[in-house]
Amino acid sequence: MIFILSLAVFFYVAGYRLDSVRTEVVFPKYFREKIRPPKFFYLICASPKSNKHPVGVMFALGLASQLMGIGFAIFGLVFYANPDLVILSGLNRVVAEMVSLCAVLLASYIISYWLAQKYPYNE
Repeated sequence: MIFILSLAVFFYVAGYRLDSVRTEVVFPKYFREKIRPPKFFYLICASPKSNKHPVGVMFALGLASQLMGIGFAIFGLVFYANPDLVILSGLNRVVAEMVSLCAVLLASYIISYWLAQKYPYNE
């Protein structure tokens, strides 16, 4: 549980502190784009501010990282902090954990991809 929650904190803080993405880094192209997400997503991401771009603009990679951190925190709290919440045992619990973890990863990538397509920031 400590490992999952520390990963959650790491991803969330790393996404918050991200204010530039190098072009030679191997990431999908949409992760390197600046986006102006809706206010809800911007507030969930703790309103990151940077001197390099205006308020309300963030990188899609930072958004994906912060969403992954939130997902890992929820995953850790549900499956490890309160094990009575999940009334599964044995292989069923392992399958539920793997499906949930895959859903967290897919959701963070799909949401950031969708926002990069719908709300790009053009200078």
